Amino acid sequence: MNKNYNKNQEEVNSDICKSFRFMWDNFPHPVLLVQKNRTIIDANQSARHLGVPSGVKCRDISPYPDKCRKDCLADKALATGNPQRLINKAKDKLLATYWVPLHSVENGLYLHFVIDVPLQ
Repeated sequence: MNKNYNKNQEEVNSDICKSFRFMWDNFPHPVLLVQKNRTIIDANQSARHLGVPSGVKCRDISPYPDKCRKDCLADKALATGNPQRLINKAKDKLLATYWVPLHSVENGLYLHFVIDVPLQ
């Protein structure tokens, strides 16, 4: 029975990844599909182009792992079911970081991305 469960779970994950890529591959910023435990399930074309792998923790590939631990709003997004956003100002741009829980699944998946907006 466990073997069937694993097969069914793999099929569900495959369907979710196909849908994720269909919706997000043309988005101009990197987008990650992440599990509650911070494991990256998939990445859109922009993130894959940057070399973002699946199967690793998002914090393990971040250039700012301490900032990730301190500022991460994934747990709040998943607990409330509401998207969370954090805006920071960098030198010449605003960085809007998002955590968007997926309501259509019950296994704690969420989208994670950062949009940078140049200041003019």
